[in-house]
Amino acid sequence: MSLAYRLQKLLRETTLAGHVLYNDVAAADTTSIVAANNLANKAQTIAAQPDVPRNLVITVVDTTPGITAGLVTIVGVNACGQTVTEIHDCAAGAGTYTGSVAFATITSITTSNFTALGGAGDETIAVGVGLKLGLPVDILASVYKTCVAGANEAVGTVSLPYGTIITTTAPDNSRDFDIWYTYYLGHPMA
Repeated sequence: MSLAYRLQKLLRETTLAGHVLYNDVAAADTTSIVAANNLANKAQTIAAQPDVPRNLVITVVDTTPGITAGLVTIVGVNACGQTVTEIHDCAAGAGTYTGSVAFATITSITTSNFTALGGAGDETIAVGVGLKLGLPVDILASVYKTCVAGANEAVGTVSLPYGTIITTTAPDNSRDFDIWYTYYLGHPMA
C-alpha cells in the first residue's frame, strides 16, 4: 500500500471538531424570502436572504384545487460557500413543502411546469425560512453539544447528509445558538 493511499485513507477517516455561533436567529416564517404572490411559472422575486444558513419552506395555496404538477427550483450557496440546488415537486398542489438543504444565500427561486393555473389569484406561493440550521461543513459526523442563550440543552434533530440541526429550542429573533460538531476531512470509508 503506497504512502499516498495510506495518507488519503487516514484523512478520509479522521474527524475534526468545529463550532459555530449564530446570533439573534430569526423565528421560522412563511413569507420572509418570497412574499405571497399569484402562482405563475416564472422567476420569483426574492425579498430577503436567510439570516443564517437554513432550510426554506414553500407554501402553495390553491383555493379551487387543480394543481397536478409543478416544480420549485431553489439555487443558492450553502454554509460552506458551495453552490447548491434543491428541487421541490409540488404535484400534490396546496400545502407546505419543507426543504432539507440549508441556504446561506439564495440566487434564484423559479416556479415551472405548474398546471391548471387560473391566474385569478386563487393559486399563490410564498417562501420563508424553516427551523433547520446549516453547519459549515462538507461532511457532518455528529453534533455533540448545543447551547441556546448561553444555556446547555439537549442536542436536537441532526441530519448528517444535509449537515443541519433542528435545535431543541426554536429560534425566536433573539436567541443565540452555539453548536459544537465533528466533521470529516474527506468522504468516510465505507
